[in-house]
Amino acid sequence: MFAACIGCFDGVHIGHQEIIRTTIQKAQENNLSTKAISILNPWASFFPNFPGLIYPVHKRFQIIRSLGINEIEELDMSSIKDTPPAAFIKSILATGVKAIVVGRDFTFGKHAAGDVALLAQLAPQLGFPTANITPDGVPLARLRPGVYIVRSVIDDDLYFGVLNAGFRPTVNPSKEIKYEVHFFDFSADLYHKYLEIELLHLIRPELKFDTLDELTRRIA
Repeated sequence: MFAACIGCFDGVHIGHQEIIRTTIQKAQENNLSTKAISILNPWASFFPNFPGLIYPVHKRFQIIRSLGINEIEELDMSSIKDTPPAAFIKSILATGVKAIVVGRDFTFGKHAAGDVALLAQLAPQLGFPTANITPDGVPLARLRPGVYIVRSVIDDDLYFGVLNAGFRPTVNPSKEIKYEVHFFDFSADLYHKYLEIELLHLIRPELKFDTLDELTRRIA
């Protein structure tokens, strides 16, 4: 079983190295092996003004291994670029991956339609728990509908996650804003538990699709 990071990792720059360090940390915390899933050629390589790779692939892999990754899996962009986002993530999980680490600007699936926010929204379908949040009655300012990076202290431990705040405009629209959060590396029961959640960053605003079919195509 693996904790895996996904990306091109060309150049293995400081941001890539932080993703790799986080992957190793998650693996150690959960008694997993580590895997880097490296996309050999980035999306930009399909355009005529692509300047080329920084490192040859073998050099990229050499650096990744030197940082402590146990295994490297190669993916060719031409073979995955038309895969729907959910199908792509399910194919990753099918290889024994139990934890996924990606960068904030990571995109995946056909037309690069998947992003970190969509990955969080897919969590319930993929077997990862989410918590529905009810404000405690204090008349706080309403959040701008969207998807946020958040953190919270639960039982004296710090957890990061993704919060979706919105009206569910495509399916069963609500007159009141709803809050749902997915915490990374957390699976305990939060029912009736009081949480203080700190907003760190807005990933993107809430999206509205004209039809359920459009929403399904985005996720499927």
